[in-house]
Amino acid sequence: MKKTSLLCLALVLSAAAPADEPAQSEIGAANMVNNASVKVAVLPTYPRRALKNNIGGTVTAEFTISSYGRAVEARITQANPPRVFNNSVLDALKYWSFVPARPVACGTVPQTARQTFRFEPGAEKPVHLLPIEIDGLPTLPRGERMATAEAIRAAEVAEQQLSQVISPRGLVATHRVDPAYPEKALQRRMEGVVSISFLIEKDGSVSDPEVADSVRGSMFRGAALRAIKQWKFEPKYREDGEPVEQVGCHEFIFRYDEYLAAQRRREQLRKQNMQIFQSE
Repeated sequence: MKKTSLLCLALVLSAAAPADEPAQSEIGAANMVNNASVKVAVLPTYPRRALKNNIGGTVTAEFTISSYGRAVEARITQANPPRVFNNSVLDALKYWSFVPARPVACGTVPQTARQTFRFEPGAEKPVHLLPIEIDGLPTLPRGERMATAEAIRAAEVAEQQLSQVISPRGLVATHRVDPAYPEKALQRRMEGVVSISFLIEKDGSVSDPEVADSVRGSMFRGAALRAIKQWKFEPKYREDGEPVEQVGCHEFIFRYDEYLAAQRRREQLRKQNMQIFQSE
């Protein structure tokens, strides 16, 4: 893919190719803690020929939001005019990233999504997004304000409905340890998710961790289990002030590009600290 096919935002993202998702049972909206939400939305590049000839239009794409937050199995369902903007839209969707949906039970689940792109030559913002529909509910991508008033109202109503579903976990971690990204997974640019259920002891420590659900678990479960054993949480207390044990759950999502970005930030911080040390 040429660099000119995406906006500069795509340059900081990795084109890690997702593999097929395992079959999972469908979970109704009533059993969801939260719907998936857009984390990174990359706008498609306006095709040069269409821009030169002052051609505008709309394209609607449907895709699956994977359990680890990628847009996969994308396809064009409506295009006006036909085929002019299709490739640009499909290229951009490869770089979209989501916070995946979580059910009441431990784990993350895939969802279906529909996104419409509007192309307007000569406009201040020639490419913008209509509210994305996730499992039929509209929601506005972060920072997106170029939707119609009717679409914004529909998105706000949907968000209010989702916010009424309260998470049963309510856990506050006081100490976190990030899992190491397995070297074999890095070499293959593999991504996945591991959901861990565990017992939180009276002192907030973690015991008896078990894998409740996973995508490519054989690749990532060891790293996730080693990390969660080092976590600590705020203890839960009874009304008389006595601490009690409680059950916890956490999803470790392994994304190739985010790991590389974190590594770069740590290296920059290390260099800055070295410079400060040497100047003293």
